This record gives sequence, structure tokens and C-alpha cells, in this order.
Amino acid sequence: MKKILMLLLLVTGVVKAQITIDLDKGTKKVEAIVYKKNGSTVKGTLKLLSLQLLKKKVEIKGDKKYKIKNGEIDSIQVFNEKGELTPYTFYYKKRDVYIAKKKALKSYKHHMWMCKLLEGKANLYVTTSLFRLLDGKIDAIGSINEYFVQKQGETIPSTISHVQNSFSLSNKAYNKYFKAYAPIFFSDDSTIVSKINSGEYTRKDIEKIVEEYNK
Repeated sequence: MKKILMLLLLVTGVVKAQITIDLDKGTKKVEAIVYKKNGSTVKGTLKLLSLQLLKKKVEIKGDKKYKIKNGEIDSIQVFNEKGELTPYTFYYKKRDVYIAKKKALKSYKHHMWMCKLLEGKANLYVTTSLFRLLDGKIDAIGSINEYFVQKQGETIPSTISHVQNSFSLSNKAYNKYFKAYAPIFFSDDSTIVSKINSGEYTRKDIEKIVEEYNK
């Protein structure tokens, strides 16, 4: 069984943490459709590693090899191992981040690739350094997964939660961020706010939170 041991060096300090990822499970290449903003589509094999922050183009191999600028793409939808289209769709979006001291949102200008996990009154997205397809589901298995929620009528998703696949001293900061901002973001649902404030819901429960909000 292949395993890779990743050493995380956090910018906030030299904090060492280890995460073991099983590379034998899932696939990092998927069949996908790229929907371009001009209305055309490209179908082929896509490396999920190409959907990273610093990548300016997406490479997909169909009848030939295509290199498509991120800004020309509306969305990317992937197929599962059986060749069936899945609901998992990637978008190249900006995002808002809550600035606790100012109690306000700050919009970051740069875009990033996000995978939409849930859709409804609120859409849930995730970004990470490493995605894989496993049993028909897109998994975020990077060292840190950042989750965004976008309510109906909003144009930019907001950062709500950070979930690490390893232990780190930054967990304290991520917990503080979630507890400070999540109740504000979900203030139109008193039940969810109560569960967050009581500790019943933590930042790791973001999918459950959005599922409940969408009911």
C-alpha cells in the first residue's frame, strides 16, 4: 500500500504536523466536461491536480490536449467511475472572508477552484490542495480544506469553516473563526445558531449544518 507522509509548515509559525494519505484509494484523474463561457464544451480526461490556486490554465485531454484559461471556464462537471455524470461541479470563484476585529466581510480579488458539494437555499463549496474521486464522490483530502457557503441571492460565497486532515496548533484559530462567524452567517436559523453556540455543531460539521439549513 502506497502512502505519502506530508510535512505541513504553517505560515503562522513553524508548526509540524503529519498526515498520512492512502494513495491507493480513489483516482486523481477523472472524465469531465468543461463548460466554457462562450457556450462550447470540451470533454476528456482531467487531472484534479490541475485545479489549484496557482494554475492559470486547466488541462484536459480529449480528441487532443486542451489548455483552457481559468477565466474562460464557466464550470467543470465530473463523471464517476461508471461513466455517469455526478452532481460534483467545480467553479472558479472569488470568496469573502470574515474579519473578526472589524466584524465585517472582506472580498478577496483572486479566484480559486471550488467544488460544489451541496445545493439548495445555500450552496456548499470546498477547496483544497488535493482532490480525488472515490466511490462516485469527490473527496477533499488536502492538508487543509476550506469550506464556503453561498446563500440564494448572494454573488460571492463566504468562508465559514476550515477542516484539517491532521493535528495542528492552528486548530485553535480555526475554531475561533468558526465560532465567531458561523452564528452571524446562519443568523436567520435560530436552531442552527443555538447548536453552534452550544458546541453541538463544530466546524467539522459544516456539511450537516448546510443540509439542515436547506431543509
